[in-house]
Amino acid sequence: MADAQSKVNSKLRGTARQRARARQKNTKERLAKLAKAVGNDEIQKRIQQGNVSRDMAMAFITERLRNMRQLQKREQRLIPRTSHWEWWRQVADAQKPWLSKPEPKRWHQAAKLYAEASKHLARGDLMRGKQILDKAVAEENKQMNDLTDLVSHDDLEFDARPDVGWLEEIVSGTPGAPCEEPEDIKLAEEIQKVMDTVVDPMNRRRRRDPWWTLEEEEEEEDGDGDG
Repeated sequence: MADAQSKVNSKLRGTARQRARARQKNTKERLAKLAKAVGNDEIQKRIQQGNVSRDMAMAFITERLRNMRQLQKREQRLIPRTSHWEWWRQVADAQKPWLSKPEPKRWHQAAKLYAEASKHLARGDLMRGKQILDKAVAEENKQMNDLTDLVSHDDLEFDARPDVGWLEEIVSGTPGAPCEEPEDIKLAEEIQKVMDTVVDPMNRRRRRDPWWTLEEEEEEEDGDGDG
């Protein structure tokens, strides 16, 4: 009798595990679809339909982490010595202040904040999750503003400075039960593990000559001509 009951219990446990796996798989598939759909037009449409959910916030986080990792990789590719010489020459040019050296570690703080926001949202703490998500977006925007023009992102399908006003709709929703975090949240850890640094260009930037110095030089040239 005990053996028979054990078999029944084993089957029930197996069924419960299968259901848990199925729920996890469905969550990941749903988040993957949302990640592809997230965009200002799609978000506005869902707001009008009253369908702004925690899943959308998770998909948004996934999208930001994916693109930040891509930008970080592009900065990393500029680090090897074989890649140095051309950008060193450009960065050392005082006439090109928009060109700065790559800084792959610039994305650490934003990635950390996105990961924290994801944890709070998954627990059902929507208010705190939204607050941290706002900080993450602000930090990402700051780093985008400082990103060297040596790194191109025109080919990436993402809004470099997203409008996240729609997140207010999530806070007013029902927290619900705890949920799984998106699988790609692991990208936040990958981003923070990158410790590559770049030394300053060999040639220091030459400051522009003051305007009065230029005028004096012009006067001297005119004087030489009169002689």
